[in-house]
Amino acid sequence: MEHLRILTEKVFERLQHHHLSAKTITLKIKFADFRQITRCTTHSEAFSDADQMLTLLSSLLELSLTDQPAVRLIGVTASGFDHGPQITPQKTGSKPRQLPLHLEN
Repeated sequence: MEHLRILTEKVFERLQHHHLSAKTITLKIKFADFRQITRCTTHSEAFSDADQMLTLLSSLLELSLTDQPAVRLIGVTASGFDHGPQITPQKTGSKPRQLPLHLEN
């Protein structure tokens, strides 16, 4: 459970560093027999702290480990990002710019 706490704190710190918040967290578990499972949960509101994320991830982990072989790897990801207020062209006074694709036939 300590590894899950460390992973969760790292993910939350990265979100804060990039000024993001996430509504979805995903837990990936790889077992000793090389099977893997992925479990996720999505909230209507973004997660406000690492403890909130850890509580849900711990529940997902406990539900996923019933009658399973030893765990060899655990991963935590966040998605469903909220980037904060968006800057629109009307606010900046500039027009959106479209880049050419330069596709060849």
